[in-house]
Amino acid sequence: MKFISTCGDASCSIDDAPALGNVGYAHVIHSPLSNPDLTLANAGGKGTNLSALIRGGFPVPGGFVVTTAGYDAFVAANDLAAPITALVNTIKG
Repeated sequence: MKFISTCGDASCSIDDAPALGNVGYAHVIHSPLSNPDLTLANAGGKGTNLSALIRGGFPVPGGFVVTTAGYDAFVAANDLAAPITALVNTIKG
């Protein structure tokens, strides 16, 4: 499997767009939870809410979030869309 890692330090912005070869641009693959640019669209509900808690001064263990673009790039780079869909369909019955 291919793993693409870019821009994982606190200085990254969600708008940074490193090239990722044949999968186009994935913006930020992962981001620290303290990043104020995390939104529901690019980090999901849990990532966004944990980010807000950290910035609000609440004690939250350190960590990072895999962005939506990062997940999409990983799935595309490894041709996982069809196998994932097939597995989900077996669960749905």
